[in-house]
Order: sequence, then C-alpha cells, then structure tokens
Amino acid sequence: MKHFYTFFLTLFLTAYFGHAQNLITNSTFTDATDWTVVNTTGSIKSPADSHTADLSSSFELTAGSTYNGHIAHSQVGASKLEAGNYMMSYWVKGPVGSRSKLQVYHQGSAINSSPHDTSSTDWEQVTHSFMLAKASATPKVFNSQNDGTSVILIDDVVFKRVTTEALASLDFATGWYPVNATASVSGTTHTLNLNAGTPKLKLYDYYVDADTNKFIKIDLKNNSTNTGLQISYLGSDGNTKYNTQTITASDTSVKTYEFNMTNAAWTGNIEDINIIIKKRNAADTGWAIVDATSGETVDFSAITISAASTLTTQDFEKASISIYPNPVSSELSIVSDMKVESVKVLDLMGRTVLSKIQMVAPVLNVGGLQKGVYMIELSNENGKSQTKKFIKK
Repeated sequence: MKHFYTFFLTLFLTAYFGHAQNLITNSTFTDATDWTVVNTTGSIKSPADSHTADLSSSFELTAGSTYNGHIAHSQVGASKLEAGNYMMSYWVKGPVGSRSKLQVYHQGSAINSSPHDTSSTDWEQVTHSFMLAKASATPKVFNSQNDGTSVILIDDVVFKRVTTEALASLDFATGWYPVNATASVSGTTHTLNLNAGTPKLKLYDYYVDADTNKFIKIDLKNNSTNTGLQISYLGSDGNTKYNTQTITASDTSVKTYEFNMTNAAWTGNIEDINIIIKKRNAADTGWAIVDATSGETVDFSAITISAASTLTTQDFEKASISIYPNPVSSELSIVSDMKVESVKVLDLMGRTVLSKIQMVAPVLNVGGLQKGVYMIELSNENGKSQTKKFIKK
C-alpha cells in the first residue's frame, strides 16, 4: 500500500500541473515495447510487481557500473509537441536510499531532474517540470546508484503538456495550434489556411470539464467551399470521438454553430480537442478529407463552452437553412448554419409521411414519396423548428 505522503503528493501535483494527454506509450509496462535499456541491464519484472492496479508489471532496472544506466522511451516527435511547459513523472520502488532521476533529451541537450533518494521500500513518485520548444524529445528514467548491482522498479511513466481548465468563453488567439495546415492570428481571430488535407486547429493549453460542460459553440466565417465542421477529442474510454455538422460555404459574415457533446465518453477532463474542416464525399453519403486548396480559409473568432445550450429560440428560427434540389426526385440535401437534429415531412393534409431523428448526414431520402407538394419541418435538439416547402417530382 502506498504511503499517505505519496497520495498527498499526487493530489498536489494534479492540482498544480493540470491535465493533459500522456505522450508515453506503454507507460505501465505491459511489456518492454517502446523502451530501450542503455548502459546497463533490465527487463519486465517477473513475477509482476506493479504500482498500477491492472495486469501490467513494472520495469526492473539494474544500476550501471560506470555510466548512469537508464531506460529510454522512443522519441516523441515534434508533431506532437508545441512550445510550452511540460511535466514528466514516474513511480519508483527499491531499498531505502535507492537513487533515481528523470531526463528529457531535447534539441541536443539533456534536461535532468534532481536525483531522488527513496525514503521507504514502498512506491514513491518523482515529478519534474520543464520548458520545451517545438522539437522532438526523448524521455528517460535513470538508476543513478552507479554501483553495478542496485536494482529499482519503475512504473507509470508520464510525459505530458501542462494544461489548465478552459474558461467558459475563449477566443482562438491563444492555446490553439494549426495541424496539417498553416494559420495566422489577427486580434482574436485565428485564420486557418486550407492548404493541406485534414486542416484543423488543436487545443494544446486547456482541457474541458466535460462533467459540467455539455455544449460547445463556435463562431466562424467560412471563406471556403467546404461544408463540414467537426470536433474530435479523446474520450474518457480512451478512443477518439467525432461530432460533425453541416456549415454554410462562402460566407459573407460570421456564423454560429453549436455542438451538443453529450454522450457516454464525454466525461471527466477532456483533452486533445481538435476542430476540423471537412467536405462531402463524391457520393454525398458522408464526410471526406478536404482538397488542399491554396487561398481558401476559415476565420475562427470565438468559442463558448457551457453546461446548457446558449442558442435562443430566435437563434434557430432565424438560422439560415436551405434545401436542394427543389424539385427533388430522391435525395434532399439540407444546409444550415445551426445543427438540425430531426426532420419531419408532412403532406398538404398535415399528415406525417416521413421522419428522421438524430440526423448524422444532412441528406434525406424522399425517393419513396408520391409526386406532389410537401412541407419539411426541421428541428433542433430543443424542439425549435423551421418549415420549408419542396416538390417531389
């Protein structure tokens, strides 16, 4: 059982360093994948002795006799890092007085923590924070006894960016970084250039309290011909989740789009949030990677995170919604600057002849309807609606 002071230390570090995605793969040593032993010997502990309450083990590392023996993780590429504050930690177990330290090798230099001498024979945590540039980094953990015989166990290695909780109202000037694209910032507006596939803005500096906040509202001006806006994030189940809706193209003014993020994986502290521009695929049945188009941009100006919807009845009733083609023979496309949750088609007698809830793709198949004039009622998740007329030919 861990000592009280290590439990208190964990609480303190969590409060101080915030939350971020661990960049270490195989951090709990289910095997030796992604780890290399340097200047000494070591292997996965057998029988298992783990700080983690799972089926993993820990790494048994012997001290080197001349140089500091250590294990090095595979390099974390520059694409996963942005300039800023990072922390690294690990849990260590060994005889009283066992000495260890952590190191990050970065831009040709070694950034070291102070040596840690164990004060008990139980698991203890070692943590260090440091500044990094946007360049690759190699995390390492050392057995610093240098006697050729001393053995320590290492487990639960963490290397992550230091983040803080996102405020309810943010702009896009800070904390957001372009991925697969270039971008520029003017005032509070972040302009994303669609000059590569899957262009997106990634949130590095903040996490979202998903237990409290269920809605994300984005203000943007789409200067491109693409019509998809997608939020991706690392869910609480460890899998990447996606939420996509249709946006208008070639805007002349700023439009507002709200996402209801409520689902089983939107819990806890959510990080690795990305805002992505998408296009419809050739068959118009789903979303696809955009074409790299020089000169096309999207201007992101504000983002609001809230516990409840911030759109008013008037917002949806005044939303720009269009349907095409009209007349239509089979598939009726819906373009809206706000999320359409459900649709209902009525004949001129007011009878419902077709309905669809939880709209995923902004397309409704009306091929089974008889020729004639129909009304389509488009509703948001709060039951607010607009009605349009179309002709089935």
